[in-house]
Amino acid sequence: ADAEEATAGSGTYTRHGFIFSSLAGCLEKRSEDSGLPVVSVVRDAESQLLPDVGAVVTCKVCSINSRFAKVHILYVGSTPLKSTFRGTIR
Repeated sequence: ADAEEATAGSGTYTRHGFIFSSLAGCLEKRSEDSGLPVVSVVRDAESQLLPDVGAVVTCKVCSINSRFAKVHILYVGSTPLKSTFRGTIR
């Protein structure tokens, strides 16, 4: 989706003016009072907890180089995840 036509919601991120999915799931588009619709990607009803911007997470560092570290996210807050998420620390 074009970031000028919608706002990125949960399960999405914005890069170079476009909205991309950060996970596999179903597209959900909600109209908001602010004008632009919010585009989200949601998993099924039994989906696991998702890390969100500002969430405190516990990670395991998998590899490090001079520019970044690759991690597996194991917990969001104090809740263990059913499966790990991959992350990058720059």
